Amino acid sequence: MFGGSKKFNIKAHDLKLEDRITMEEIYYKLFGTSIITNNDMPTWIMHGYIAHTKCHPINWAKAAESTSKEKANRDIIKNGRS
Repeated sequence: MFGGSKKFNIKAHDLKLEDRITMEEIYYKLFGTSIITNNDMPTWIMHGYIAHTKCHPINWAKAAESTSKEKANRDIIKNGRS
């Protein structure tokens, strides 16, 4: 969606509590869990949240679908299946 696979530390000190809670809600909607591994959130979620707060529409349902497909493709490549 926004490219790259960098991580953003959700426990960053300069992140407002309300923003962290909103991003955690987005994470839950996308991945179906509220447990953020190692407190790292994919950077594209952060970028999406910023775009959303600036009134750029984000289709989170499409993002969730794309995320699932990308994860499945990575698992296939990782396990050597084609």
